[in-house]
Amino acid sequence: MAKGAIILFLITALWFAGVRAEETQKTDITGISPQGESAYSAAGKRDPFKPFIKIIETKEVKPQLSKSLPPIKRYSLEQFRLVGIVFVGQQPKAMIVDPEKNTYVLGIGDEIGNKQGKIVEVRDNGILVEEKRYSEDVFGQKRVEIKKSSLAFKEE
Repeated sequence: MAKGAIILFLITALWFAGVRAEETQKTDITGISPQGESAYSAAGKRDPFKPFIKIIETKEVKPQLSKSLPPIKRYSLEQFRLVGIVFVGQQPKAMIVDPEKNTYVLGIGDEIGNKQGKIVEVRDNGILVEEKRYSEDVFGQKRVEIKKSSLAFKEE
């Protein structure tokens, strides 16, 4: 009977020691262990609030006008004014005036604007232009996106 009491005492002591060890390793709901250490570590993980794409465009300030560029490539598309659509044979052409009051007759494939824009379509009420937009993703890879813009008649 003494042997049974000793064995029961040892089993109970080991069981209490195991329960006590588990309590020291547990953390509460906030993620902080009883010793005051955080269980979560952000080391080596991506910031969830950082965007996937980083746009490389400069702020919209007036670009410096380079005299080496022709006026049709110096200004943004919004600064041009469409004054008419002319048909030369079966090909439609757009009459466009730049901020310097120069008039151009442009067709499909001609370049316009300071963002490497090309005219892709001449319509009855305006033109459709593809412009390039440069961006960089979070991994540092540079990409070129094509943006379609239109230049239409303005009511005066």
